[in-house]
Amino acid sequence: MQRLISEAKRVLKKGGRLSLVYVQTVAYTKGVSDYKLLIKQKPLQAITSTPFYLAVALMNLPMKLKTNIIHYKKEYIEKLMSKAGFKNIKTTSTYYGKTTLLTTGQKPGE
Repeated sequence: MQRLISEAKRVLKKGGRLSLVYVQTVAYTKGVSDYKLLIKQKPLQAITSTPFYLAVALMNLPMKLKTNIIHYKKEYIEKLMSKAGFKNIKTTSTYYGKTTLLTTGQKPGE
């Protein structure tokens, strides 16, 4: 992961941003429960969101069988980005909730 972040910094333009989406924990049933709730609360949005939830279900299928997915804590990713020289590092939850995070950082304008 450190090499990936360092290489991203090397190839980014000054002031460019790196965004990483990564799994913090795995919750296999989260997508199903989210989709059921969306159907009840916003049926029209649920219809347009079906491809997203189908993709999530297909990605989760191999994880239920056997997985080699590495889970990262936000503190670890933030530390690696800081070590590589990124500034303005910020982590937020993604649409998928607490299981998947988005961390962004900016290459200094030097």
